[in-house]
Amino acid sequence: MYINDHFTKTGSVQTVGKLTEQERPFLSQVAFVGTPLPWRQAVKVVISLYCLVCPFAFVQIAKYATPAVSFIFALLIFSIEEVAVEIEDPFGRTYPVQ
Repeated sequence: MYINDHFTKTGSVQTVGKLTEQERPFLSQVAFVGTPLPWRQAVKVVISLYCLVCPFAFVQIAKYATPAVSFIFALLIFSIEEVAVEIEDPFGRTYPVQ
């Protein structure tokens, strides 16, 4: 039985503590699934393109302050992306890769 089947049958996430011994190994496997590398690379490319195009939209609003506004905006976006990477794997790859 897969963990998704358990959620479908019970209809609740709170029932994870009530899993049987046969179902618990599937839950532990979920902890070792990371974000695929091509997805992370695509996100970085999209964020970079977005930060390159946004200054053109800021020119009418910020005028001479456009470089400063663009820098702060890019810093904010890339910082949020780095926080997301750390939240995904907070302790690094300390577990054996299978």
